[in-house]
Amino acid sequence: MLPALNLAGDVVVVDRVSVRFGQVTPRDIVLMISPEDPRKWLVKRVVGMQGTPSPTLSTPATATPPPEPS
Repeated sequence: MLPALNLAGDVVVVDRVSVRFGQVTPRDIVLMISPEDPRKWLVKRVVGMQGTPSPTLSTPATATPPPEPS
């Protein structure tokens, strides 16, 4: 799989409001501060959400049940 972003030339426009209202969906790209080094940003693509089917190469698509409330 090729990277979603290239280090040379790609520009990222950030919407800081959507995540506060729970509007993150699969295929979105999310920026976050690294928990290991607060001076660095992490960029990740959302591949699935809790409770939705998550296909893999070795198994067919299955739904992951949400965890029980503690």
